[in-house]
Amino acid sequence: MAGRRPALGPTVDEERATTVEGVRKRLIHRLPWLGIGLVGAMASAWMVGAAEEELSRTVAVAFFLPAIVYMADAVGTQTEVLAVRGLAVGVSIREIVMKELLAGLLIGVCISAAFFPFCLLLYGKVTLAIAVSVALLVSSTVASVVALVLPWVLTSMGKDPAFGSGPISTVIQDLLSIAIYLVLATLIV
Repeated sequence: MAGRRPALGPTVDEERATTVEGVRKRLIHRLPWLGIGLVGAMASAWMVGAAEEELSRTVAVAFFLPAIVYMADAVGTQTEVLAVRGLAVGVSIREIVMKELLAGLLIGVCISAAFFPFCLLLYGKVTLAIAVSVALLVSSTVASVVALVLPWVLTSMGKDPAFGSGPISTVIQDLLSIAIYLVLATLIV
């Protein structure tokens, strides 16, 4: 098994080496990706600030931003872990793409269906509950797509998807989730 090259990605020996490497190497492998994430965090702050008018009109819209971002990230992280794990053992993204996309969509349906009555009972605004629920559905589905594409792209570029997939997909998912929710809130609420 040692030295075997999966369909895509680093060899088992390379994976083992990055798992036990020293702190200096860990920083070299991880900080650039996290730097990209930091830029994304700054962009998300700018996006929320740009929606100040909508947020001041209906303050309750802001209360659900963390939930939407978190749920999309959680769905994306699950998909990403399965994708990276699959790549590590020689499973192609093509083999899991349809199952994971369908799972992301169905998870989004379940999450949004569970969240709708909570939001409606908490704030009594149907339009807010619809905006939050639709944003959860769309964000969860989009997160699955992003989480599948990034490990594949990084692997195709010869990069280890274990280092870059998490930070990059998180920042993309966060920005898309915020944008999706704010657009829906502006149109619906």
